[in-house]
Amino acid sequence: MRIGDREGLEAVTFRRLAAELSVTPMAVHHHVSDRDGLHTEMLAALLDAFDVLAGIDPVLPWAEQLRGALLSLHAFNRCHPVLAQLLLSDAPRPPVVFRTTERFIGLLLKAGFPPQMAVEVARIIIHQHDGLLLVEAGSARAGHTSGAAARQAELRLLELPANEFPSVVAFSQQISRLDLDNWRDLATDITVRGLTALLAAL
Repeated sequence: MRIGDREGLEAVTFRRLAAELSVTPMAVHHHVSDRDGLHTEMLAALLDAFDVLAGIDPVLPWAEQLRGALLSLHAFNRCHPVLAQLLLSDAPRPPVVFRTTERFIGLLLKAGFPPQMAVEVARIIIHQHDGLLLVEAGSARAGHTSGAAARQAELRLLELPANEFPSVVAFSQQISRLDLDNWRDLATDITVRGLTALLAAL
């Protein structure tokens, strides 16, 4: 897990694990047969004790519980950047992965969403945030975007024809830099406010 968090999922190979554990690659294969199996075991170990609603007061309004759950997911992802890559891999899902799905569906049903909509909304929340977590994890692993890299990205945007991309050129500095805290808070607010409005319109 430490290798994945520090260097990304692509660095987690049987050869690398064997070297870290001072064993042969065949010894690792004895426990996990292939790469997908390895990723499944990593997910199981990572999420075994994680509950997205842990520590959130159940008497809070559903929208505030949802906000707390999403922030909890982001906080966990910052501790384990490899999580987002694992969730987007093709590895079979261990049962613990579905604990978050269970929590979101239960929360949405409690809020008053019809069952079918609660399932679809939970699916949308999870898939949207998988993508957000991947971007956040990449930036966190890189120590946020370095000043030099951000400046290079900005200069590339400034080379675009302003008559065709006026907004991109005008906001090139902001686009080329990522404030992870602002990103997290805005994404969470969009989700919570949007679902609150959706429920009110039913």
